Amino acid sequence: MNLPAAKVRAANGAGLLAAAAVMLALGCGASSSASPNAGTGGTDGGGHPGIGGAGHPQGGGGAGGSAAGGPGGRGGSSSGAGGRSGSGGVAGSSGAAGSFGTGGFGGAAPGCFLAIQAVAPTSFSIEAGPGVTMRVQGHSSGTAAPLTWSWTVTYSDGNGTRVPTTPVNLDGAAAGTVVQFPVEKPGVYQIAASVMGDVRCSFTSQVLTAVASTGLSFIFRTTTAQYPVQETLVKSSDAGHVLPLGQGAAVAVEPVDVTYGLLLPSYVRITSPSTSFTIQGDTARTPLAALLLPHLSYDVLIVPQGSFAPLLLSLSPTSGGWRPIVDPGVDVLARMSSADGSPVANARMLLKRGSVPSTLGTSDASGRLTVQVRPGSLTATMVPPDGSGLPVATTKDPFELASIGVPELTMQWDQLPSGTLAVQVMRPDGITPVGKAQVWLYSALPSYRAGLLAVGDAPALEATASVASSVTTADDGTATFPPYPAGRYVMTVVPPASAAPAAVTTVPAIVPVGAASQTVTLFSKVTVGGALLPVSGGAGALIRAIDAGTPSMGTDPGTPSTGLTVSTQAASNGTFSLTLDPSRNYQLILQPIADSTGRAVVKVSSGATSSSLGAITLPAGQLYQGTVMLIDSTTPRTVPNAFIQVYCAPAAIGCVDPAVSLAEATSRGDGTFSLVLPQAAATVAGGLVEK
Repeated sequence: MNLPAAKVRAANGAGLLAAAAVMLALGCGASSSASPNAGTGGTDGGGHPGIGGAGHPQGGGGAGGSAAGGPGGRGGSSSGAGGRSGSGGVAGSSGAAGSFGTGGFGGAAPGCFLAIQAVAPTSFSIEAGPGVTMRVQGHSSGTAAPLTWSWTVTYSDGNGTRVPTTPVNLDGAAAGTVVQFPVEKPGVYQIAASVMGDVRCSFTSQVLTAVASTGLSFIFRTTTAQYPVQETLVKSSDAGHVLPLGQGAAVAVEPVDVTYGLLLPSYVRITSPSTSFTIQGDTARTPLAALLLPHLSYDVLIVPQGSFAPLLLSLSPTSGGWRPIVDPGVDVLARMSSADGSPVANARMLLKRGSVPSTLGTSDASGRLTVQVRPGSLTATMVPPDGSGLPVATTKDPFELASIGVPELTMQWDQLPSGTLAVQVMRPDGITPVGKAQVWLYSALPSYRAGLLAVGDAPALEATASVASSVTTADDGTATFPPYPAGRYVMTVVPPASAAPAAVTTVPAIVPVGAASQTVTLFSKVTVGGALLPVSGGAGALIRAIDAGTPSMGTDPGTPSTGLTVSTQAASNGTFSLTLDPSRNYQLILQPIADSTGRAVVKVSSGATSSSLGAITLPAGQLYQGTVMLIDSTTPRTVPNAFIQVYCAPAAIGCVDPAVSLAEATSRGDGTFSLVLPQAAATVAGGLVEK
């Protein structure tokens, strides 16, 4: 059978690869001793020691008999973990029994053992830095009781600073056993886990040592036919390196319908906490085939078509489980209502267990809907129909949902006065209307209450209001938002390219009770200039500016990236200019032509008017040479035609964006490759100077 190949895509953030998992197990049972109590072994005139009888579950065995002329026998075993030998008796004369030896000690009672395992990275010694996270998993043995896990991570800075932990909800893993937390500062982190549910289980801990990076670190991603995509952590100080390739294990993701036993058409996403890329595809016709590394664990998200709740599994190529039997999940009934109790039709509800969603439910004329979800700790988002005057409502606190006795949910929006806002968009001349402009309306801060979600008979949960809506202007430059709660908003207008020099413009807006109108005269684009140093590296460099939105400040919630890109090329003296939208953040990707400097990424901001960034110093380039080699075959060999991409590691000093490639190369016929790495981060010396 030919299986569809998975597609690999880069993702923000990266884990650090390590060699092996570390586990620390602490016993919670206690050893006990007891006096001999189960009888003694007989004497043996043939010179062999007698054997003590078995003791009770926590007791030692009876004293062993002695042989004629020999020492006393050893203690017997207990029904726990085995008795310990008793001391020998005094040897008797020939033909006579010696004295009895002492009884053995009882073994450990059957106990509960806890352990903490490093999942990603797979070591408790890592590099700290912005964006670095650690995932751990708790394990228990010796008990069948359902356990409730609690986690505490403390940073040893002298103040006992707590580090927040985030649960990772995996189907197939006991609830609360998997958590992750940020490791942004070097130092010692104490990871502690405690459980409730079995009195023999109590507490276990593990120490994580996070060190500061000693130099610029890079993630080398290697892609080639017949082998999995692989990532290797490399220091810029390394003179050269063998990029190891491991042979992959072929897996076929084949979700199966629990009712019919047939392949369940699903979207599938495969990620690993240890890598920064995503493998995705679907099982619409056949299972999804992928090559993976046997020593890594993978998070497999399966989103089936139809009325099946998505599920998230943690699997490894050697553990099996790639043919999961998928049941529909738990049916949750919900009712959407307005403040006066009347039903709200065409409202949508989505429940989320961590990052894993439920199915999407839409209310009928009676306001009722059904969603399918996996049990666990859930949050809820309710989206009202357009024109209702209601905001999106999201619960701030989670609620627990079991697989049985599922309560009905009731969302009741508050009575919120609403109004409509008509918008007229004009070019910078204030005269010419702008058609086909996209206008976004966002709630201003602070947030407010949207209503209450009742979960059965439990106390109702408060839901927070938010609005993020867009309309497109007609040829006359007008558009009208449907009713939304009255209050303060932020409005961002993205004009079409044909409206240049009109720029992306963000202004405050007010939605009153009733109807209102607002004219937005677009700003003009601004010129942002600068100079790349040294001139030998900056001359002719390619420069790409990517809009990164605006940050949240005060009552302004900030605006997301528009994704708009502007490119230019530096002059022979390293100077450049870009035409950008005003008062926005940008990410500049700098690609020198000369090998004397390395590719770099910097964050800058445009001003309200034309401005200068001053001098941007490019990092010196370092020639890096390496070899791609298959290492886990019987005879290691080099690998030609492998594509290598280099990214800064999230923990690296000066890493601006770990998703931007800093260098690329393809291995030659003998497996060798060469590329230029930046030795440091680029620096913006002058800053923004308004003209």
